[in-house]
Amino acid sequence: KTLVVDLKRAGSIALRSEPVGATGYVNGQLAGKAPGELQIAAGTYSLRWELASHVTATRQVTIKGGEFKAVKVALKSLSGRLRILTKPPGASIQIDGKHVGKTPIVVAEVALGKRTLTLRKAGHMVLTENVELKKPGEQKTLAFSLKRAGSITLRSVPKGAQVFVNDTLAGKSPGKLKIGEGSYTLRWVLAGFTPQTLKVSVKGGQNKVLKVKLVALDKND
Repeated sequence: KTLVVDLKRAGSIALRSEPVGATGYVNGQLAGKAPGELQIAAGTYSLRWELASHVTATRQVTIKGGEFKAVKVALKSLSGRLRILTKPPGASIQIDGKHVGKTPIVVAEVALGKRTLTLRKAGHMVLTENVELKKPGEQKTLAFSLKRAGSITLRSVPKGAQVFVNDTLAGKSPGKLKIGEGSYTLRWVLAGFTPQTLKVSVKGGQNKVLKVKLVALDKND
């Protein structure tokens, strides 16, 4: 489609946006990226700016012959911002599975809604947290303490017992668990045997070997 302009009656419009880079439309037709300038016949026009992760903006402008108008819009973000801190620092951060850097970090242009954060640092337990950004431009500061990792080697006689850590199934013996430093209650369960329970405290970098001898249930019980 060819746009014919009567230069005697033409004016011009400068399209501006904050942030820059929005795509501009005049009466629904692509006009280019902002910032940009175009000659246009005198008249009244509907302008539209579109930019990913931002609210679309519209304006109406009237141009007279020989007139120049600069029209600028500030586009509202459809994203938020996260400031993420960890103790100790230097943790690798993923948001919804995408690596964004290491702490401390400010992550701009985080999509609104519920997001999943995964934090990893050598010698520490992986931490997964959920965060929700509800409003455009919302900013949140998140601070996390990473637990140093230890381990527990699980053994039993006979082998094959299920092992529960704080009442949650963690595996079978023999086996080895990576676990954050702290105190735990472990229970070995095997059909035909009396369950055995032990309490243990694990420090970061420590490996504890726990072995239990299970006693067969009395068949007469």
